[in-house]
Amino acid sequence: MDLKRAVIVLVITTVLLYIVWTNSDILVQSLDLLLKTNPEIVLSALILTTFEFVLQAQRMALFFNKGLESILPAYAVGHFTAFVFPSRMLGEGARALSMAKVVSESAHKLVSFVSIERMFDVVLLLSLSSLLLLKYSPLALVLPVLAVLLFVFVLRYDPLFRKLESKSPELLKRYLRETKGVTSNKTLLLLFFLLTIALWFIDFLRVWLIARYYGIDLPFFLISAAVSASYILGVLSFLPGGLIVFEASLSGILTLLGTSPEAAMATTLLERVFSYWMWIGVGAVASLKIKSEAS
Repeated sequence: MDLKRAVIVLVITTVLLYIVWTNSDILVQSLDLLLKTNPEIVLSALILTTFEFVLQAQRMALFFNKGLESILPAYAVGHFTAFVFPSRMLGEGARALSMAKVVSESAHKLVSFVSIERMFDVVLLLSLSSLLLLKYSPLALVLPVLAVLLFVFVLRYDPLFRKLESKSPELLKRYLRETKGVTSNKTLLLLFFLLTIALWFIDFLRVWLIARYYGIDLPFFLISAAVSASYILGVLSFLPGGLIVFEASLSGILTLLGTSPEAAMATTLLERVFSYWMWIGVGAVASLKIKSEAS
């Protein structure tokens, strides 16, 4: 079923790109820039992406106290599932379920891991995107952060937690207990926080290097803010992996910041090769390998 979704995503994207291509000189010029891209920048982006993926898997290995070699295929399958699922938000739940099967852990424990993982991601991305959006809609950025803080408070404040737990169904109870256990481990939370910063730094560095290659001379913090805002908009969309929404957001924001539309689109399309399409391919291969080993 996941492979079918991947094919559907690929077909839809190809059709959309063809429609835009035949009606837009900007995309034609952007693709021309892509075709002339120096192999060195592609190799640099690939190295950064590989290092980022290993660190992501290491974050999960710390959570489950497992070896990295057993986590890497699970994380690849998780990426694949999340990126081809019809909704990025719902895809995170599907990602947890798919990884649970590979690492032989309970579904509620995987959901707990994904929620903690995303909690740190959201706080960091919202903080950075506020550089662009705070003056336009401060509440849109403050409220999600407050929601995360409230969630942590509920988990840490025992009277409130016990009340919530007593009124929850069994599956939610297990999830709350697992998540509470994680938030009580200050060392693990600190490692999660530091790894999250390192991971997003690598992500932003890759986009910044690609942007510089295409002649976009923006400060690193502005590139980081643009990428952060684009990820948030992509997650809020109901499209797989934030497809189209992320591309439109990042290229649009970069253009508004004063870059040429061709360079902005070329940067976005090449970045998505490493942050989206590459992992659909890697995850599909990992899924097929795991299925063949199990049969």
